[in-house]
Amino acid sequence: MFNFKKIASIASSTLLMIGTGAMAMAANYPAPFVQNGNADVAIVVGSSAAFSDTTAANTISTDLSQAFTAQGGGNTVVAPTGESYALFTSSSELFMNSTINSVRETLTSAELPTILADETFQGQASSGSSSVQYTQKIVIGNNPKVDFAQMPDSNSDPKAGISFSTTVSTNPLYNATIIFDEAVNFTHADSIGEDIMLFGQKFTVGAATTTSKLVLLKSSQTVDLTSDSQPSATVSVEGADYTIELVAATDTGATIKVTDSAGSSDTKEISESTSKKIMGLEVSVDRADENNFRLTATVSVGSNRMILQDGASIKIGTDEDTVDGTQAEFQGGVYTGNISRIDVQIAAPDSDNDAIFPGQSFEDPVFGSFKFDFTGINTPVTDTENRETIEVKANGNDKMNVIFQSYAGSDPKTVTWVFNKTTAQGTTEGAGLGGMILADNDGDQISVVEGMRVNKSQYVVIPNNKDGGSLYEVISIHNSSSSTRSDDYVRLKNVLTGEETSDLKASDTEGSITATIEGKTMTILYNGASDAAAEIRQARFNSPESTSNDIVLFPTIKTNKGAKVAFYQPTRINLENFNGVGAAGYAGNVTSLLLPDGDEAYTDIDVARDGTNASTWTFTSGSTVSNVSTFDVSGTDSFATFTAGRLTWNITSLSTSISNSTVIYLQNPEGGNIVRPALIVFEEKDDGSLYHASIVTLDGGYDGANNDIGVSDIIRTFGADAASLGNEIQLETDSDLYQDMDLWGTLFTLDKSDSDQASAMISYPDDQIEATVYVSESTSSSGGGGVLGNIVVKDSDVSTVSTKNLIVVGGSCINSAAQKLVDSSATAPICGSMFTQKMQVSAGQYLIKTFASPWSSGKVATLVAGYNAEDTTNAASALTTQTVDTTAGMGYTGTTATSIEPITA
Repeated sequence: MFNFKKIASIASSTLLMIGTGAMAMAANYPAPFVQNGNADVAIVVGSSAAFSDTTAANTISTDLSQAFTAQGGGNTVVAPTGESYALFTSSSELFMNSTINSVRETLTSAELPTILADETFQGQASSGSSSVQYTQKIVIGNNPKVDFAQMPDSNSDPKAGISFSTTVSTNPLYNATIIFDEAVNFTHADSIGEDIMLFGQKFTVGAATTTSKLVLLKSSQTVDLTSDSQPSATVSVEGADYTIELVAATDTGATIKVTDSAGSSDTKEISESTSKKIMGLEVSVDRADENNFRLTATVSVGSNRMILQDGASIKIGTDEDTVDGTQAEFQGGVYTGNISRIDVQIAAPDSDNDAIFPGQSFEDPVFGSFKFDFTGINTPVTDTENRETIEVKANGNDKMNVIFQSYAGSDPKTVTWVFNKTTAQGTTEGAGLGGMILADNDGDQISVVEGMRVNKSQYVVIPNNKDGGSLYEVISIHNSSSSTRSDDYVRLKNVLTGEETSDLKASDTEGSITATIEGKTMTILYNGASDAAAEIRQARFNSPESTSNDIVLFPTIKTNKGAKVAFYQPTRINLENFNGVGAAGYAGNVTSLLLPDGDEAYTDIDVARDGTNASTWTFTSGSTVSNVSTFDVSGTDSFATFTAGRLTWNITSLSTSISNSTVIYLQNPEGGNIVRPALIVFEEKDDGSLYHASIVTLDGGYDGANNDIGVSDIIRTFGADAASLGNEIQLETDSDLYQDMDLWGTLFTLDKSDSDQASAMISYPDDQIEATVYVSESTSSSGGGGVLGNIVVKDSDVSTVSTKNLIVVGGSCINSAAQKLVDSSATAPICGSMFTQKMQVSAGQYLIKTFASPWSSGKVATLVAGYNAEDTTNAASALTTQTVDTTAGMGYTGTTATSIEPITA
């Protein structure tokens, strides 16, 4: 057992130093067991406890593990100890939306040589053979997947986890399969009482096996008792010693007395071929006889009883409690006298437990010898070091800001990128169409088209599609009246780093500057008379990533973690003599449109003018573009569409007086053109070699409404958005927030706390999300696991965890640790009426009570116990779902998981 801790801040470290002096203060569960991202806990169950106690302990363990992860303690992926096998490889990972069997589907003895060992059963085969070999395997289902959803139920906030079904017959989490070389007759006398190793656990074929059900006793030992020579025998079951005594016998049954090592005993009469629970043991009378006053009986003693029946749920214990989410299938039908294969199918026990979260385990509920460990994801949403945020929100009622850190920036910067004008935009080449435009606080425009005219105080995105790119403000355009061209210059400021360039001076050609920006050499064309106002001088930036009359559209800016951001607006493009500047600039027609696709290169759309019809243009492309066509730009409805990576674009003719004028739109992945500015965020190449993108769209604002502008939606190329808010899921804990996650692991959040101006947050991970899932041995027979390790121990091992805060599960009749809490001076188990007398808990009730730990000063021990097995199950549910003060001295009683009441003095 270990105390797992994260690196604490000074504040949290100070809290930890308070220590036991603060124990008088209320400490609601999961404190002090999991608190401030630290874990100091062990769960103690009885060595011979009922299966339901083990299940209750695992419920608490899972809940504590989830709390540990939520508090930031589960960010480190920890591989399980002991025998284990990963369901992923270094080259074939489990990504979001992957089924967990997508890499490895079947595990055999080659993967888990102990748990799935090839074995031999020394029983009776249908053919008459007395020895049958068999193999074992775990077959993982097709349904469980790494998901982002409301889990484990519809009342939960969405989160990342492994979702799986409650439908055991068609959508199991896995099948635990035993395949015999030849059919076995488990009803035969030579099979009854024989041991069989199943998934690393020893079972004995019980005498209660019939032609329709197979009865197995776990960790069983068989003893022959006779009244004249050996009336008693000592057995050891799971580390504890018991004396088994034959009191009486008939031809149909026997009376058996069981005494534990503390001297406590109980006696019950058991019919032949049946079993009963005595002192926590499953005692089966395989055979009984009374002959000439000589009593004999063959008795099997084990820790639990299990019943497998074709097409039915697994049953456990004397009361044949159903193990929810399980089903047995016999190949060959219901007859146990001819079984060649057994499939034990496992699904979620109910809809409240149909997910496994990072840092948690799902332990096999039947054999208990192996588990599925979801040890973590490489970049959880709480990992601020390896994630970055891109935030889009309103700035006043008519502007929008974006906040992000560029690849070259030292910290996040706020950029005003949308300005909502109330008057229509003019026909400026390369500009937007209407009132809502790419511009700063003052309406100074942002150029996202190569060669667009830029004035002083306006902005241009200068690309470096491989290594960066950034947004630059034009600080000065100087055109000297002197004949010395070296006096002419342009000066820029990198908005995202705050750095200014030196004066970028003119070359030998008037009106032209050759400069190195973003690590690449480019040409800047400038004009404007020396005596003209500085504000009306213009510069145009020819991208270093294009040639001739190629035009780069919507260049990207690389973010700190490697995403690429592009500013978009519907943009006017004149295909003929772009910019109309003659020899000084783009004198000819546009020959190619270069569109970003997330890659280091661009998608190249070639443009060609018809030789005979001056208004007809043809668009062709490389292999990544489809839907190209030829259209007449003089028509009112002429358009062509083409794709660039995961995005689709539309170029439409514009019926204006400007010859061959068009508008290029980004198409909404859900259909239609995006008619307002938007922010495009490209992700890096994923495992499918795709560059998916998300698009933050804006609402109408002043465009026909009086509402303020804000975010409308986050639309993604991964998955189809279906509703007005896309696939985002409304949080249960905050109804104003909506979240979703895509294949890369990007978390999208819409905040509608201001109903008139929603905002968006994109949490982008440095690497694609990978889930680490193992099938591994349960190193403790009672389970546990995940990031917290195996925190469940038997009461016989309580000394190994005595320095921890403890949760003791089960009553004082079957758990010696509970006995010590109920009465530290007791020398024998406290059962039945004695437990009621001391704890005031009777049949149908449970107790949750916290004591000062009798094992370690300054620690607590919380008893979670019911009068009966089902009451203990309710107690565990109440602890993990209700508000429970775990301060020493506090206690609660109840009858259901929700009917919890504090104990009053």
